[in-house]
Amino acid sequence: MSEFDIRNSPDYSIYNPVCTKCFEDEDIVDFIEDYDGPPGCSYCESNDAPTAPLEDIAEHMRGCLLQFYGFAANQLPYESREGGYQGAHWDTAELLFEVLGVSLPRDKDDKLFFDLTTLIGDEVWCDYDWLSLDYDDALDFSWKKFCNTIQHERRFFFALKNTYPQDDDYDRDVYPPLGLLHEIVELAEDHKLVTAFPAGKEIFRCRPCDPGMPYHTAHELGPPPAEEAVQANRMNPPGIPMMYGAETEEIAIRETRSPNVTVARFRLEKETRILNLAELPPTPGIFSGAERRERLGLIFIHAFSREITRPVDRTDRIHIEYIPSQVVTEFIRDAKIFGAHVDGICYPSSLDGDARNIVLFTAQIDLMEPDGTPVQTCIFPPHTPWIRLIGSHLAELDVAAITNAE
Repeated sequence: MSEFDIRNSPDYSIYNPVCTKCFEDEDIVDFIEDYDGPPGCSYCESNDAPTAPLEDIAEHMRGCLLQFYGFAANQLPYESREGGYQGAHWDTAELLFEVLGVSLPRDKDDKLFFDLTTLIGDEVWCDYDWLSLDYDDALDFSWKKFCNTIQHERRFFFALKNTYPQDDDYDRDVYPPLGLLHEIVELAEDHKLVTAFPAGKEIFRCRPCDPGMPYHTAHELGPPPAEEAVQANRMNPPGIPMMYGAETEEIAIRETRSPNVTVARFRLEKETRILNLAELPPTPGIFSGAERRERLGLIFIHAFSREITRPVDRTDRIHIEYIPSQVVTEFIRDAKIFGAHVDGICYPSSLDGDARNIVLFTAQIDLMEPDGTPVQTCIFPPHTPWIRLIGSHLAELDVAAITNAE
């Protein structure tokens, strides 16, 4: 019998329909709403919500669990003298209600609890592969090891570390440094993290200045010349200029943490491809039906975005703490995502998680003054500047107010 026939059967009640109000998990609720069976719940006995047969819900939940967990009988060693399975394991009820936190808000007599666990199966579950880290955990561990390597072991030839399985310290749960960078690019492609900023989009950039002495030109307000780019920043090391900005004037001003700034408004003159770490897809729930790599990859990408954009104390340690994000940025700058290079990275502001900062892989050669005059002329090879200064003004701020707001 088809799903349509079951849903419209006069004897639909024999299929143990259960309603959306009996679950709190959003993905299970969505599954029931998509099924859209008639009101009339066999468990809470209400008629105020759509339903689906419990058998179908249990089958869906079991299939989702198998994406992320294995069976202890197939994986774990068993020692009766040592208390049974040697490794983390759970029965179905423990996995659902203690580990995953499934809630049944209307299940007053535990009938739904028992029927659901029985239909999913009286199994003993364990980790997906008890001998290996999960994909997200392996990426997270590899990132921590990557940071330690380039901060404290080797900086310029880190790509040679742990490249081959025959290396003495090779670990199948650890991506070698270069392998991790390639994996981050693959995840960017998997989750379509490249955004196209249209020509005409405006970006705000601020530069601290002396009271009453604003800057006026693109040469002054854009990224510094290479020989003057002596400061380490989040995405670039000294000597390699990049252009930092924000989508709003307010955030651009706050990011300077200075009482006197010149606010510049720049306009992109071409479509600009940006790796967007500020608007990541939400991480799907375990009962969403998402595949294993999709869900675990997004868990890592969210953590990775938070890590490379977290606030760093402006002390001498800044030169060390920024190295991982600088290396990632340099790799992304040279990599191709969907077959083409990106022009910059968009990331959440550390001052306001809803605001977006932008770093563009540009130098003074890419800038033009309001009248279209290039800031820097390049005869060979010919180069067309693509970021135009639109205007600027002086902003005087209350530093104490800014600090308190942060």
